[in-house]
Amino acid sequence: MKISLLSGIVILVILAVLGLFDPLLFLKVIAIISAATFGLSGVFLGSFVKRSQYIQDLDPNEERWNRKIGLTIAAFGFPFIITTIITVLVQYEFLFSR
Repeated sequence: MKISLLSGIVILVILAVLGLFDPLLFLKVIAIISAATFGLSGVFLGSFVKRSQYIQDLDPNEERWNRKIGLTIAAFGFPFIITTIITVLVQYEFLFSR
């Protein structure tokens, strides 16, 4: 999990440096990555399935594997989600402060 979080931060820093040339593209890319990691981690963690059906369908080893993958994807996407929220709030404040 530490590796996925650090890789997410490194990729975010690289995108931020490239985002200096086109800030709107930066916002679009991090928003897409945020949404994708949020959705994928929800799928692997079983958040979109009824609990009774989820318990019946999985064996313990597969559930453990899915939970590990889901949390790894969530850890990778966490910096992107936080950056997207902060960037949108700053731009919203900037647009309506005039």
